[in-house]
Amino acid sequence: MTSREFIEAGLEALDASVRDKQGDLRNIQLATVSPAGHPAVRTLVLRRLERSPPVAEMHSDARADKVRDIANDGRVMILAWSAEEHLQLRFEGTAVLHRDDDVARSCWDALSANARNTYGLRAASGTPIEDPEGLEHLPEQEQYEQFTVILVSLASVDILRLEPEGRQTRAIGRFTADGMTASWVAQ
Repeated sequence: MTSREFIEAGLEALDASVRDKQGDLRNIQLATVSPAGHPAVRTLVLRRLERSPPVAEMHSDARADKVRDIANDGRVMILAWSAEEHLQLRFEGTAVLHRDDDVARSCWDALSANARNTYGLRAASGTPIEDPEGLEHLPEQEQYEQFTVILVSLASVDILRLEPEGRQTRAIGRFTADGMTASWVAQ
């Protein structure tokens, strides 16, 4: 197997998890840079992975810290881990926010009512509340107004597979206008 084939297999595993709501690579960690320059990490659902051009899609409430972080500095990292496959995928990229535009509307229209409720609580993300059972939702139009699509243009991928007996296989790919360069690297 070549380093490129190894990376393609990892990307296919991630893509399969995106399509399967039970896929263990679907819940990814997104790292941003806070306005104070500190790293901030949280778990999101990876909604879509495009290969050409390489783009990852996630969603958020516009009032969340991650949206503020991205608006301030679009540099992000994405980490996906499969305990079942002993596979780690780490991406570097630049995030762009879409709110109340054609991209946001298209994504919003494709969501279930239950998924839409995630982006429309009256209380903004991170604000103190009295009772977690008493959270109220905004009317649907106001939910949409808070809905934000995060599109990450992927620059590189670092894939690590943990093999039996402690063997580790790792490769790095850099996305280019012509496709992807790939190389093996030491763990």
